[in-house]
Amino acid sequence: MDLSDLREHMFEVASKFMSSAPEPRSIEENWSLFKDKLLSGVNSYVPTRMTKRRPDLPWMSLSIKRQLRKRECLLQRAKRKW
Repeated sequence: MDLSDLREHMFEVASKFMSSAPEPRSIEENWSLFKDKLLSGVNSYVPTRMTKRRPDLPWMSLSIKRQLRKRECLLQRAKRKW
């Protein structure tokens, strides 16, 4: 995340906004302008990450997967008792 660049972007937006005489515009128009600039800054400077599902492992047979699920179930049951 590049916080300093986002901060600079928002300072520029704020100075342009205030120099554009916001008083004649309605509150909704001003909010829409500010929101659009904020979202464009977030899209530009805040990274996004796509998560992937773990691929199927070739050595994980159906019986091993069942045993793992059973282990997880038993672990959850033991945690609830304590």
